[in-house]
Amino acid sequence: MDGVAFAEFDGPTPRRMGREVERVFDSIINEITSGILSPGTKLNGPELAKRFGCSRGPVREAFRRLEERK
Repeated sequence: MDGVAFAEFDGPTPRRMGREVERVFDSIINEITSGILSPGTKLNGPELAKRFGCSRGPVREAFRRLEERK
């Protein structure tokens, strides 16, 4: 990595990623509790990422958190 400093990385910071995961997680929970997402609805990661305006990573992490709540 000649001449490339880590400060030049333009990806999400861990804190920003955490906020994004929380936002997606909360949005999914709100859609479930409000009836927008019906019980048994298959959740599509790429579709939700597009709808929530984020990458698929926060959606995958939100799914993981949802599974922990079972």
